[in-house]
Amino acid sequence: MKIIGYHGTNRDIKERILKTNFTLSNKNNWFGQGLYLFEQDYDMAQQWAKRKYKRSISSVIECEIVVNNDNVIDLTDPSSQNNKEFHELRTKQIYELVESENLKIQDTFGLDKVIIDLLFDSGIELFKCPSYTYTEEDTIYSLSSRIPNGIELVIRNLSLIKQKR
Repeated sequence: MKIIGYHGTNRDIKERILKTNFTLSNKNNWFGQGLYLFEQDYDMAQQWAKRKYKRSISSVIECEIVVNNDNVIDLTDPSSQNNKEFHELRTKQIYELVESENLKIQDTFGLDKVIIDLLFDSGIELFKCPSYTYTEEDTIYSLSSRIPNGIELVIRNLSLIKQKR
């Protein structure tokens, strides 16, 4: 399966990435560690980059990702088998953590990160999920939303990127 994803950044970082490659940091974001992209949404990546890199010139990298369909977890359809399996694994993990008295997730997305890590550890190479990315108006007026406005892709295996520009 071929997917086009867009990664928002600033101009200097883009130039460095295009000359070398992405690097994965140890920073653990909403969906865990990995490279985050917006599926088929240049504008959302640009908007995110403008918000993140306010003091520099924002830029976007287009990436062509090729991945085996069997190695994708796609949660964009709430009634899908992938979504059902994700939540079954999540429920199982909750009970295991409660039983071991180790349910000390500090942030709202902490448990989801644990589940996503388990999925990547089991051989999943691409995580695809609807999400809400803050807009300029959200920043100005301190707003948020639970209604997704984009689809985020997360990969950890950078060799899945066949082209970047």
